[in-house]
Amino acid sequence: MKLYIKNLVNRLSEFSEKLDNETLFVEKKWVLIDGEGNHHTYIFERDGDLVMSLNGQVKMGKWKYYPAASSIKIDRITDQILLNQAFFDKAVMILKYDGLPDKDLFAL
Repeated sequence: MKLYIKNLVNRLSEFSEKLDNETLFVEKKWVLIDGEGNHHTYIFERDGDLVMSLNGQVKMGKWKYYPAASSIKIDRITDQILLNQAFFDKAVMILKYDGLPDKDLFAL
C-alpha cells in the first residue's frame, strides 16, 4: 500500500493545492492510521499549537509553516521533524520527510 501511495503522489502533484492557504488545514481534524492500527489525530491550531492524539491520549506540540519551502516543522516534544508537501487537497494531506525520498509518507 505504501509503495502504491508513493507512486500515486508523484502523478497527482500537479493537481495539489498549496499548503500556504492555511485555512484549508488549520483547525481541522487530520487522522493517520499506522501499520499497527494505531489511530493518530492531529489538529493544527492557528496559534501554532498542535494537538497530537495517539489512541485518545493527547500531547501538545507546536507547528510552523515555511511557505518558501512548502514545508511544516513539527515539534512532537520528543523530537522535531521537517515535512514537505507531497500532495494536498481539502480531504487529503500527504507529507514526506525533508530530504529523505525513501522514508515513509504521512498520509492524513
